[in-house]
Amino acid sequence: MTEPLLSSIAPSLHWPAIPNLQNAMLIAMQYQLDRSQWYPAAKIIELQMIQASLLLAHAAKTVPFYSQSLPKLLEANHGQLTMENWSKIPVLERIALQQAGGAMVSTQIPKEHLPVSKGLTSGSTGRPVEVHSTAITQLMWFAYTLRDHMWHQRDLSSKLAVIRFYEKSELGLEHARSVDNWSAATGMYQQQGKSVMLDIRNPIKDQITWLKREQPAYLLSYPSNLEALAEYCITNGVSLPSLKQVRTLGEKLPTQLRLFCKTAWDVDVVDVYSAEEIGYIALQCPTGKYYHVQSEHILLEVLDEEGKPCKPGEVGKVVITTLTNFAKPLIRYAIGDYAEVGSACSCGRGLMTLKSIVGRARNMFVRPDGSKFWPVIPKLPSEFYAKLPGVRQFQYVQKAADWIEVRISAGGNHYPADVEAALTLAIQNEYGYPYRVTFSYMDTIPMSPRAKYEDCLSEIL
Repeated sequence: MTEPLLSSIAPSLHWPAIPNLQNAMLIAMQYQLDRSQWYPAAKIIELQMIQASLLLAHAAKTVPFYSQSLPKLLEANHGQLTMENWSKIPVLERIALQQAGGAMVSTQIPKEHLPVSKGLTSGSTGRPVEVHSTAITQLMWFAYTLRDHMWHQRDLSSKLAVIRFYEKSELGLEHARSVDNWSAATGMYQQQGKSVMLDIRNPIKDQITWLKREQPAYLLSYPSNLEALAEYCITNGVSLPSLKQVRTLGEKLPTQLRLFCKTAWDVDVVDVYSAEEIGYIALQCPTGKYYHVQSEHILLEVLDEEGKPCKPGEVGKVVITTLTNFAKPLIRYAIGDYAEVGSACSCGRGLMTLKSIVGRARNMFVRPDGSKFWPVIPKLPSEFYAKLPGVRQFQYVQKAADWIEVRISAGGNHYPADVEAALTLAIQNEYGYPYRVTFSYMDTIPMSPRAKYEDCLSEIL
């Protein structure tokens, strides 16, 4: 990719350009990020501990929730943090964050972090969490957006299509929107491609009609929606020849989606791991092997059931500290996700790696003996697949400790009795318990309030 020319605030200077203040800060961030990604892992941890010390000192003085615990920790360690004494800070669970309310907010936010804006998470795991964004966290968001574009060498002068949930959007293709750039993160460049936006609640057929009309080079949406789009194109022989890449966010990435997108459109999938209360958490490596944690602005830990760090190949609870949010610091916050730790990446970057984001706590199933496990979709014996109706969507829901409901959207069709029996047996064998399995046939599978979808969902955890 040839990097586009910068925009200039001086009409008489086309090149070299003089950027405005915000763009100059973004350029300075990119300069640092381009170098810090190659630091050895030990150097990154050392710098994280220095930044964490500044954050903890601020929180100890100005955040009521931390005013008792943190001063004692800092005093005991003379203000010097190591990963060993860092682990003595209690993990902050989501329910404690919600109950703390305003006690989590700094009473004296440094002026360089102002202004502060407030919002709410989607609340898909229960009650929402209030989000406090600052001028610094917004700058970080732009910086990592730009890093992702640079890592994957996107042509920023081409068209980007976004299909996602828009709270105040009306349905219908006539309500699709268009702007003259991808976002403020790319506003520093002279050559700006358009971005076009459509609400995800529009029917899949209408979304395809819109994509054929717009002919974007890049498509950003939730994995479940992209899977439905790819299936429609494969089934109906629809092509989108302009597409160069598909980007995903907001949901766990199903293993089969990469194959579906390759089959439907001959493009690769690039995933992003983020959260509303955190910002960017991890970006897919350009090699495609791992996710790289964005360690310059968060400290991420993956902990086992005993609270100890997981080793490569192990799955544990994701715990995050927001190193640059001085309005509402989240220190060792259990975000509710589980991830598998990766090894050192062959690309040479020193940033921590995740092999996969396994899912959220609500995706974990439990056996009657109390043991928990991550469900996979069981495979049927090959002779049964020819009997399946045109299944558009499915979802496995644990309704009780001994009961699993299989929800199926198949255009009004039902599984034959022998297929239901075979799938029941496959579930019982795969999940290691003789669960009672029931089948519910629906026009559409219910989604979250923000139109996200999960193929496995527990209603008892």
